[in-house]
Amino acid sequence: MSFIYGCQCKLATFKIKEIRKMGKTEKRFENIIFVIFIIGFSYLLYVARTSESYSFDGVASMAFPSWIFIITIVLCSVGLVRNLLIKWKETAPQEPKTDLRIYLSLVFIIIYAALWNILGFCFSTILFLIIESKMLRPSCDWKKVTLIAISMTAFLVFIFGVLFNVDFPEPLIELLLG
Repeated sequence: MSFIYGCQCKLATFKIKEIRKMGKTEKRFENIIFVIFIIGFSYLLYVARTSESYSFDGVASMAFPSWIFIITIVLCSVGLVRNLLIKWKETAPQEPKTDLRIYLSLVFIIIYAALWNILGFCFSTILFLIIESKMLRPSCDWKKVTLIAISMTAFLVFIFGVLFNVDFPEPLIELLLG
């Protein structure tokens, strides 16, 4: 009897260790399944609570399914919260911070797109390329960065403006040239 009990304990310990060794993909998949179950069983609970039910010996026909749905939703929610807390504890100290330049680049892209209607394509592109180049590689010489920005803008205007006949907004040039 104790041999069988010992084997069952070892098997249970093995399974718990296997659960903890689950990879990121498996944990992500499990969390997705939990969310799908929570949404699905919430809908079923809604249907069970709003549909017409019949009473047999004081028990409503949808009472038992409703309790099963509630228990399933609670268990899936507990599993999801547990997985998210474990993930948060595992990744919090090891997670590298996102470089500030990424956020600045996103802001500069939005400003660049907004400047098309004010400065025009050419000037805003040159300005954007100079700022991005200096931000990403501060050691580059200003003359080199400016020359590359002007060259890239000329290349883009030639390819898209001349060859593909795309009209770029140029309000500043139109204002200066009349």
